Amino acid sequence: MGGKGLFLRLMQQARTWFHHRIRRGDGDNSKPDWQFTVGDVTTQFVLEKITSEETGEAGYIERRTTVIPDAKDIMLTEKILQKLQQYTEQLEDMFCCPVDFEFGVDGQGELFVFQCRPVTRLPGSTQFSAPAPSRPLAEGTMVSEGCCSGVVLVVSEPVSAEQIPPGAIVFAEHASDWMLAPDILQRVGGFVFRLGGTNDHVAITLRQAGIPCLVADTQYCDALTQASEQQVTLVAGSFVGSPGAYLLVGDRSAYWQANSTASGLDIISSPITSLAEPPDFTRVDDGFGWLNRQNNRLLDYFHADRLISHCLGPGRSKAVSMSANRSTLLQQLDMEIQQLQKDLELFVSGYQHFLGLAVGFEPDAIPSEVQPFTEELQHLEKRWGYLKDAIANQQSKVVLPLAGEGELPARRTNFRQWLRDCHAE
Repeated sequence: MGGKGLFLRLMQQARTWFHHRIRRGDGDNSKPDWQFTVGDVTTQFVLEKITSEETGEAGYIERRTTVIPDAKDIMLTEKILQKLQQYTEQLEDMFCCPVDFEFGVDGQGELFVFQCRPVTRLPGSTQFSAPAPSRPLAEGTMVSEGCCSGVVLVVSEPVSAEQIPPGAIVFAEHASDWMLAPDILQRVGGFVFRLGGTNDHVAITLRQAGIPCLVADTQYCDALTQASEQQVTLVAGSFVGSPGAYLLVGDRSAYWQANSTASGLDIISSPITSLAEPPDFTRVDDGFGWLNRQNNRLLDYFHADRLISHCLGPGRSKAVSMSANRSTLLQQLDMEIQQLQKDLELFVSGYQHFLGLAVGFEPDAIPSEVQPFTEELQHLEKRWGYLKDAIANQQSKVVLPLAGEGELPARRTNFRQWLRDCHAE
């Protein structure tokens, strides 16, 4: 896997990365769309194989080189792109959620996957009801969403967690691996970089950690001069529908947190466990009132803060798959759906009882005004039977694959098919 000149990674010191974008087709059999963007990177790292003269043991050393790479040397072959898509789908199926993985290609064109982790957070989870700040110290590219206030700490080399003031906003030319250490992430409030990417390992890690970050680019130096050793606020997200990332003077975090509507899948209403009132009414007016109350109870299952909307609403199933508590969420969803079925069955029986009040003790002499409703009830009971079978079938497809408590699902499934099953009508 090693050898002189093995390409490892490109420096962050560039405004445009050399990168591929793979867009998968809408259907299982549709072809993906591969796009390559030429960047302006002039510095890269290579691994060189070395051998100790004393012990004879072989190893590798990382060297930084300054070159103007030829785009043709960086472009991945169609074979590699096909494998990347294949590996992505296989890993998604293994974890049953979006994944982030790192890979490399050796001098012989062989593809190697170094590591893989489930993605637990995607952009778009933090929204602010207030418009974007009008006079920020800096307006940059949003890397990770959130809001924090803290003193500015400028770093040009690795520091220990103890050297970082709690909640500090770290300024640096670009991200470095030491910044992603758990003790560092627990200490900092946010990051401001001069250069960096929005979909690289750093960006994904910061999003998953919930730490805000922006890339200031040409505004970095001016912002650093004005903010040095001061208290500043870093706020990033969607401002009344418009995404952005801003650095502000002073501690403004209370204001922005008060106007934040950050969505959290794990903060939801508990499943409905209270028992519905039985349809033991003896008067028509009481029966009509019971039907209205039971109908409102059924509608409440589909309220925006209930489990069904949170887990199965448009675009929500992917977020469920990324939740650390997805197994618990789906178990609660399963309980809620079972309760919904009981309440639906109760509604049908209550409606039948309600019509029985009009029929009285002579079922063979059904009034003409009631006859259409009794015939409709028969169709309703038949459709309810079909619906119960469909619900049971979808429950097994949606809940069971993620029923286990471990990081991997209880049984391997097709992730894209699971998403479709969550939204099946």
